[in-house]
Amino acid sequence: MNVSPATKYSDMEKLESLKYCILESETVYDIMAGAYLILQPDTPAKWANNNIMVTDESLGNAISLFVEQVQLYNINYAFAGLRNRLFIWFQLLNTQSVLAACYKLILFIDKECINLVEPPLPGSISRHYSLNTLFTHNYVILPRNKLSINSHLNTKSVKLRKRRAEEDAATMYGLLKNHIILEKKEKNPIIHVPYNSKLIIEKIIFNDYTLRIALFPLINKPINDLFVYERDDDSRTFSITCMKDGIESVLIERYLNAMKLCKKNHIDFAIFPELLSSKRIFDLIIDYIESGNPKDFPYITWLGSMWGNDTNICKVIDCYGNLIFEQHKQNPFDWKGYIEALSLEDQNMNFIDIGGIGRFATGICKDITDDNQTSLIRKMFTDFYVLPSFTESLDLTRDANALAKEHISVFCCNTCSARGRGDSISFISVPAKYEAENKAWVEYFKCCMSVTECMNECNNYIFELQFNIMEKNENNYITPRIKT
Repeated sequence: MNVSPATKYSDMEKLESLKYCILESETVYDIMAGAYLILQPDTPAKWANNNIMVTDESLGNAISLFVEQVQLYNINYAFAGLRNRLFIWFQLLNTQSVLAACYKLILFIDKECINLVEPPLPGSISRHYSLNTLFTHNYVILPRNKLSINSHLNTKSVKLRKRRAEEDAATMYGLLKNHIILEKKEKNPIIHVPYNSKLIIEKIIFNDYTLRIALFPLINKPINDLFVYERDDDSRTFSITCMKDGIESVLIERYLNAMKLCKKNHIDFAIFPELLSSKRIFDLIIDYIESGNPKDFPYITWLGSMWGNDTNICKVIDCYGNLIFEQHKQNPFDWKGYIEALSLEDQNMNFIDIGGIGRFATGICKDITDDNQTSLIRKMFTDFYVLPSFTESLDLTRDANALAKEHISVFCCNTCSARGRGDSISFISVPAKYEAENKAWVEYFKCCMSVTECMNECNNYIFELQFNIMEKNENNYITPRIKT
């Protein structure tokens, strides 16, 4: 269904468009998207000041009754009744009231319609591509995850992030409490909700809001000893053909040892580096998990990434061995004057919602330097950003700290094969606050310093984040207690 921007419509045409939208809508979020489209490009001040000649109490009651009937009957029956009531209500409006009516309709839907999506069945995963089915070429409506463990960390930083959102209030972004309306652009957000989030909530509460995160650098052999790669001098690109003889077997052993370590140390989230995975490794890890008890394995595992067919893909799995999603790298690496030969056909950005913990986004190495990607991460109210990487030249900490200042914790797992820098190989950046001045700050934890002369084969780094315990250092910076 194609609707042009609101600037091409008179007030009468806007009202008629809204009535048509209501009749054509299949979900309450179609109505929300249609109402929002009609509001553009006017500002919230104009929406709110536009007079409604008919009381809006019946509008709010219509939405509340819809939610009640969803619980009593079914969503199709309830929505048919809502559509009829709204159409009758809008018949009574005059043309001068249409903007305020759309504005209030969106706010009522945002407030009331927050538990309409069915939770995933045991061992399964539900996905939200867009709550609306109409106008998806214009806008995507997605739920916010408001139940974040970060709320136990730092209420002042939450307010700082909220103020940043309110800077975009002209697009309704800062006004909605339970939903996000995004303009449809080249990157498509997808939210995944694994069933095992219930297990995580129970464990996190039982363990006093403590997360155990494991980073596995895996190997310290130089890159030339790991891969067979090709360079195209005409296109100035490079591609990875395969791993060298014997390397995959070494990595298989280390991946399996890492998963055994996760069982022993009750790890919640495990992260592996870029490029060091393969289809064979993935299949063996899935078989290993499926042969055991889901409660023994990390709730979410980022299995690093694998290179093949002009793609660089990170596979993310749950404790049942389910593949949650595949995140494609979207920003090719520049290696010695040659660009990583990625097709870049998949522009999806995947997010994992875990109730009580928060929303996770995933990037691969250079993705964290992409302003478009990090902007989407902010607009999606992300709590954690996971970054498998393989780089000896990029300073990923600068971009990670920029996100942490906006209340997004970053977990970066590099490999010791990326030797040569004096900075840390793997690290986490978490938000903190400066109590005296209410300023955002970053607490940055290094795993491993320069490994130029390191002769050890890397095993693991385990962080324990205790979000219920605030610690203040000598400079009055407050952060959760973190053990390494």
